[in-house]
Amino acid sequence: MNSSIKLGFALFFFFLWTFQSSANPIPPPASENCDFVTNGDFENGLTGWTGGYSPTATDNVGLFHVAGGNPGAAMELNAPPFPVYANQTINTEAGVTYTVTGDYKGGALYYICPSSGVALRVLADGVTLDDFSYNPAEAPEYAPFSTTFTATGPSTVLTLVGQAVGDCSVVVDNVEVCGPEIAPIPTMSQWALFILGLCMTTLAVVTIRRRVLVVS
Repeated sequence: MNSSIKLGFALFFFFLWTFQSSANPIPPPASENCDFVTNGDFENGLTGWTGGYSPTATDNVGLFHVAGGNPGAAMELNAPPFPVYANQTINTEAGVTYTVTGDYKGGALYYICPSSGVALRVLADGVTLDDFSYNPAEAPEYAPFSTTFTATGPSTVLTLVGQAVGDCSVVVDNVEVCGPEIAPIPTMSQWALFILGLCMTTLAVVTIRRRVLVVS
């Protein structure tokens, strides 16, 4: 293999390495991203969350931004005899498993939910992941909840439901979804860099080849 071809290959692989490095930076070892949820500590009101209840009721039900979080503020799901829910759509990657965590306790707006009922239900894309009930002796204090789901697409709707039977409410705080970093998609500028490098490599090979032919 003559020197012109070797140089051409060297230039091509250099630009290919540059493109891959910029498009797929090496993540820190053993790191985990827990920033999938927006405003999971509810310090910015209910920003990022939507919700409601069904059927329609007028008994001061729904989502409320309340004090007494763990720490700071929290979100209260004041549930009448039918569910009250809070939704947020998060970015995910199909086939990847994520962990949902947070804190919950009995609400202050109405009665503490009975231990036999489901105080909090967590869903992903409408599928129930787990149910969490109260211990009446611990209901005034926060307890942690944790569950997992495997994403089926580029986004997932996370839903928290105040699901208990009876006129009661549940307070949630510190809601997080943790999982691996989503691989970045090459930008137009990165593609342009790759194409430019390929063109420059081709031009260099052709130029050197012509010079070799002229000399010979």
